[in-house]
Amino acid sequence: MDHRIQIFGASGSGTTTLAGSLGLALGCPHFDADDYFWKKTLLPYSQERSPEERVRLLETDLASANSWTLSGSVIDWGEQFLSSFTHIVFLYLDTDTRLNRLKSREKAKFFGRIDSGGDMHLQNMKFLNWAAQYDFAGMEMKSRVLHESWLKMAPCPVIRIDGNETTENQVRSVLKLL
Repeated sequence: MDHRIQIFGASGSGTTTLAGSLGLALGCPHFDADDYFWKKTLLPYSQERSPEERVRLLETDLASANSWTLSGSVIDWGEQFLSSFTHIVFLYLDTDTRLNRLKSREKAKFFGRIDSGGDMHLQNMKFLNWAAQYDFAGMEMKSRVLHESWLKMAPCPVIRIDGNETTENQVRSVLKLL
């Protein structure tokens, strides 16, 4: 059976980790929406690709396999992919835990670049502020409200997973429900 699974949730909820681990368990490739959304630049996450380019690149990669996992949100630029998903996994996690994960991840990934005076400091502060709004913002940004609206349009089964569970338990839960 082919599995084309989108896994999304708030930044820091563990979507990339779960999608990668689930892809390994299913023996299929894992793709990440951020790789299509952002251009590869010296200052990461600073230049967006056009929506048309994102779609073209993602279409090419998704067409290369019968089964895959896709982490991250394609809301606002990839609505045409909604009908190709066999399952959608929504990962949720409380704000404080997510923000602590994000701070640790960003520090490990960018070291001193995010410290005061670093070339990514302001960008990182804006990102963390944006991520903190997820549970409270409306439809104007990628928020819980916007994600719940996306889930209502889902033409396939939706699996809700608690981000506090271990990745291994999350994978087991999803495999059991496929």
